[in-house]
Amino acid sequence: SGGEKALETEVLLASVQSLGRRNDLRHFAPDAFDYIVIDEFHHASATTYRRLIDHFSPAFMLALTATPDRSDGADLLALCGENLVFSCDLWGGVEQKLLSPFRYFGVPDVVDFSNIPWRNRSFDPTELEAAVATEARAQNALEQWQSKKLTRTLAFCVSQSHANFMRDYFIERGVRCVAVHSGPGSASRVDALQALEQGELDVVFSVDMFNEGVDVPSVDTLLMLRPSESKILWLQQFGRGLRLSTSTAKECLSVIDYIGNHKSFLQGAAALLLEKGDRLGELRAKLEDIEACRLQLPDGCAITYDLEAIAILRDLLPLTSRQQAIEEWVLNHLDMHGVRPALAELWHAGFEPATLRGAFGGWFGFLRAQALLSQDELIAFEENRELLEDLEVTRLTKSYKPLVLLALVATDNMPGSILLGDLAAQVRRISARSAALSREIAEHDDLEQLLLDQPIHALTSGNTGVPSKYFRHEGDRFFVTIGGRAQSAAALPGMLREVCDLRLAQYLIRGGDGAGRGRFFCNVFDSNGSPILKLPDRRWVSDVPFGDVQVMVDGKNYTARFVKVEMNALDDPVTGRNELATVLRQWFGPEAGASGRADSVCFDRLSGEWVMQAEITAGQRAVLGRSYERPEIPPLFALEFNTARWNQGFVRFPDKIFLLVSLGKTGLKEEHHYADEFVSSTELNWVSQNKTKFDSKDGIAIRQHAQLGITVHLFVRKTRKTQRGGGAPFFYCGLVHFVRSEGSSPMRVTWRLEHAIADLTLVQARPSPRP
Repeated sequence: SGGEKALETEVLLASVQSLGRRNDLRHFAPDAFDYIVIDEFHHASATTYRRLIDHFSPAFMLALTATPDRSDGADLLALCGENLVFSCDLWGGVEQKLLSPFRYFGVPDVVDFSNIPWRNRSFDPTELEAAVATEARAQNALEQWQSKKLTRTLAFCVSQSHANFMRDYFIERGVRCVAVHSGPGSASRVDALQALEQGELDVVFSVDMFNEGVDVPSVDTLLMLRPSESKILWLQQFGRGLRLSTSTAKECLSVIDYIGNHKSFLQGAAALLLEKGDRLGELRAKLEDIEACRLQLPDGCAITYDLEAIAILRDLLPLTSRQQAIEEWVLNHLDMHGVRPALAELWHAGFEPATLRGAFGGWFGFLRAQALLSQDELIAFEENRELLEDLEVTRLTKSYKPLVLLALVATDNMPGSILLGDLAAQVRRISARSAALSREIAEHDDLEQLLLDQPIHALTSGNTGVPSKYFRHEGDRFFVTIGGRAQSAAALPGMLREVCDLRLAQYLIRGGDGAGRGRFFCNVFDSNGSPILKLPDRRWVSDVPFGDVQVMVDGKNYTARFVKVEMNALDDPVTGRNELATVLRQWFGPEAGASGRADSVCFDRLSGEWVMQAEITAGQRAVLGRSYERPEIPPLFALEFNTARWNQGFVRFPDKIFLLVSLGKTGLKEEHHYADEFVSSTELNWVSQNKTKFDSKDGIAIRQHAQLGITVHLFVRKTRKTQRGGGAPFFYCGLVHFVRSEGSSPMRVTWRLEHAIADLTLVQARPSPRP
């Protein structure tokens, strides 16, 4: 009955609340719930949430957060099987008119933060308060506020005493304001917000009262007087002013943000300027874009940093090698969150773990060198180093091996043993978190036999015939034998989980099962008179398969044989003959692979199937009409991606120029708001950077590229961002040729396309005003 159902629901809710308090999952069967929703997911403790996710197997589980950077620094996607259902960032919210446009001002702080002790991931509160509660800083804040304010201001302070000090200082100078906090002398929060909205107050100075959970849409000015130790806190404060207001004449938000000489101030700059997954070191290029007026923003938005503030931020961003950049990022993560990052977090942050293999052998070798392993982890690493490092580089043509290891960890079988039936059931449960993994497992009726034939065989002996010292199989059981001390058994499961999380993330995102797209290139070389393919180094390109793989060549299926460094056979399934040399000579002629040639073959994984094709021209891998993410473009031309160089619309090399054009222009000053547009299917009007003069090196290269032997490649996208908020990809439009130009600083250039675009709606952001 309805009454019984309501009572059952109440009991379940009470049980869940008790579950949260006691962390006791025994009262619930894994399939007790059909649908689980986890709200405020950014507050999750990795251990607590992983236990819950491992235990339950609902038909659908949804995690929600408005702040997708975990407060403890842990990575969210790794907990969710790399399933990102929907994402909308700050810029997307403004562009969709869900959030207020804003004008941001980064101003230099007069406080010397280098003299304030930094303990437990925050400044010493007593010394911080003494440093900021001074007349000199208050006077600076008053001047900044008076020159940049609108009508209703919310100011964030470091302490109750600081808020009271700022209130008194502003009142003495005729400003209507109050302080709101949890201590004595505070105004009522409700009354203060009501008076602010009605225009009876100019400023409310607050301390940890309006960071989250409060809707104050009438606020149109933020005065950020406190350093923020995390991007989450900074964004929460920033968000207090981004709400649209229907009760006031609010048109935009003015943000006055102090920039000091301490690394914690990088958090706000990163939250404002970097996209999800960007590395902190890429801030340097963003600051250069701001100085050169290249940063594209939504309509009504502007970002301005004082030159001194930019200099402060640059000093906090030292130039480093890739290895040093990883070290800097890891130590900063530790400093800001109190825990070291996991391996998948490193990869999601944009770093390639393979960078660490040469000097350290892998991730855990690097952590040992940085003294970031616990005593138990250190023992586990020393006793199981071979296993851990092999898993980082093991070939993954399927997801089975990491799924088996994660199943063993989830069932607490390290060391231990598990029935093959129970192992298969756990593998199915874990794979169900990802639609792609679930499809891969569902292809097999006899999962137990599949696990025996592939991952268990590989783990116990592989093709070497030498028994593993870690795993063995007897009858209907799979055994894990971890030798050594108890500390090793305590720490190793978590370390294995780290590696398996990384490998599954790489597998899903790079297209291991067709969920994404894998791509790599092979050079053709001669082997005893026959052309074969030289594979890229597997230590750096994880997409390369191994063994016999089905590939499509010119519309026909073949079996390709990938060995350690070569692809040396392409067997016809009907005749059984090796047709590799025949295919390569058909593509490149009878001299295919000869010394001095640069023939190359591309392998693409499309819709789950490998396709082998000749490159269009030697040294160029871009395909007309295909879309590419910005970091994918340089490797197409045998170049290396560098954020500082490639995050621009004009990139020049001695023999190549790349035009990366976003046709939908937003956020530029009116005097620079010239439209890049297609006049016809073969003609593009384009405006250079503001600094480009007619007779500068760039100007000469543009006008005389043909005489100078420079090719110009055009990549175009409709808008800067996708609807989900990420950077939109570019369509490759091929080579273009200079027609004419006018003006200087900037130059307005007309280009002629070598290949006409059949359908301009694919790339044109809006109809051209000209026929």
